[in-house]
Amino acid sequence: TRRISAEGMSEMVFIARKDGGDVMRIEGMDGRVSAIRISGAGIADERGMTIGRSGFTDFKGDIGRDCSVREDREGATLLCQSEDEAIMYFFTSPMPVFLNADGSIRLNTLPATAPLTGMLWYPLD
Repeated sequence: TRRISAEGMSEMVFIARKDGGDVMRIEGMDGRVSAIRISGAGIADERGMTIGRSGFTDFKGDIGRDCSVREDREGATLLCQSEDEAIMYFFTSPMPVFLNADGSIRLNTLPATAPLTGMLWYPLD
């Protein structure tokens, strides 16, 4: 746990670790949780999406509307928002995911087996 203060704002950060790596990071400001970042295998949300066990095929949202792609040297990361927009899911793909001319994801290039590797939750209130 650590406290960060800047420009009159105070932020608390709680980091849970397992085997030397971060599995959850809870950030708070003004006495409230502002974000929870989850990367530990076996941690699930209320919809049953579980890091390390769920895959892209388990995502129930509208792929065209709710998902985008971020490419880097290791492959592609699919970023998909939950229906209520409170949770961002991160699916890692070892192969490229291609886009159509309008910027939408080309559905036939989506890897069904891309595992869920992270979640980011923001409170909606």
